Amino acid sequence: MAKENFGNYVKSLRKALCMSQSDLGNCLHCSFQAISRYESNTIDIDLSFLGILARSLKVDLTSFINQKNEKNNDDCDHYIFDSEKFASTLIYLRNEKHLSQKEMAKIVNISNNKISKWENNSSLPTIDEFKKLKSFFDLSYEDLYFAKFNLVQFDNHKQYKKRRLFTLALSSC
Repeated sequence: MAKENFGNYVKSLRKALCMSQSDLGNCLHCSFQAISRYESNTIDIDLSFLGILARSLKVDLTSFINQKNEKNNDDCDHYIFDSEKFASTLIYLRNEKHLSQKEMAKIVNISNNKISKWENNSSLPTIDEFKKLKSFFDLSYEDLYFAKFNLVQFDNHKQYKKRRLFTLALSSC
């Protein structure tokens, strides 16, 4: 999968909304220099900014990732990205497929070390890696990004010898 360049896309949406780089930077709590670096593709957009960036540019997350000027849902207006919940969701989803980190890494062509860091909440995927995860888990971008699941932890002492299990249910929010 080729690396996506979001700079021109961000710039065109920002200009269509008559926003300056400073205005957009204020929405993201970063400097106009950071926005300039995003728009020139000097640096990658941090995954944790995607939701607020999409909201600020008046598009939904899926449209942002697909570089379209559409708003088909308002998830970015109602949810916030939570890196801890995202990490827990990755662990749960991988375990649901009965895969080790190494096995998953091989399938999605992402290093085992990166997957470990994501699950330990010490780093986040790039947008391109996030797209691979979305495809692998067959979820919407919004469901995966916002971890729109209730992870309910419970112990099943008899059958699983005190191993912790996670159940996943779509949030009704």
